[in-house]
Amino acid sequence: MPDWLMKTENYQPQPQKKSGLLSNEKILTNLLNKLHQESSITQQHQFHPVVYLINVLLISLVLCCTNNRLTVWLVALYEALLLLRLNGKTILKIFKRSLKLFILNLFLYCPAFLLGTGNVFFLIKIGLVFVAIMTYATTTSVYDFLTALKQLHVPNFIIFQIDIFVKHLHVLGDFLLQMLQAIEARSVGNSSVHNHMIGVIFGNLYLEMVKYGKELYNALVARAFTGNYNYMRHRLNKRDYLLIGGELAVFVLLII
Repeated sequence: MPDWLMKTENYQPQPQKKSGLLSNEKILTNLLNKLHQESSITQQHQFHPVVYLINVLLISLVLCCTNNRLTVWLVALYEALLLLRLNGKTILKIFKRSLKLFILNLFLYCPAFLLGTGNVFFLIKIGLVFVAIMTYATTTSVYDFLTALKQLHVPNFIIFQIDIFVKHLHVLGDFLLQMLQAIEARSVGNSSVHNHMIGVIFGNLYLEMVKYGKELYNALVARAFTGNYNYMRHRLNKRDYLLIGGELAVFVLLII
């Protein structure tokens, strides 16, 4: 046996900075984890889906239509009362998501401040709208949202498009993540080759989307899907009646 085979060498490749799509692998993984997770509040059905959706719409409508500081303060107090039913981890998640949207809105609104036409009161109202929307998005599943749309007599084809979009987003995101992990596992050496694989990745992603669409269509035909969505009926409980009372108060603020 040659002498060089008897020598022990611990080769460790130098870590290289990820480039292209591989650098966004962690972001994609977190996004897929959020699609998988459902809040414990959602599973307990603390609020009726329709009542909760109308509540968010009313809050957003009042904040967009009013210029009364007292009304905005009362709506902010009402949102704070709704947040008290949540645990600290969920509240922190809501504020983080709302802050990201607010920073983006602030960046787009900066030219107004530079021109001297900015309005801080407008930003406060936008921030409260973001908190209301993120509270609903964090504590409500897609199924409850579609159930609320169905009970509000939204056309079935709109519900179908939303449902299919969410399913496509999950399946294609999972497929893209697996492809990126496979490329990273098989790549050794210079990472400049990764930049030339973007076209191949999106080409395979498109073919997978077409394949999934055909399989989904065949599955719908095999199950005699007629376009009508069935949903589980939820009874109103004490929390729902309290929320309806709050909605009536918000509606009075809108009229005033």
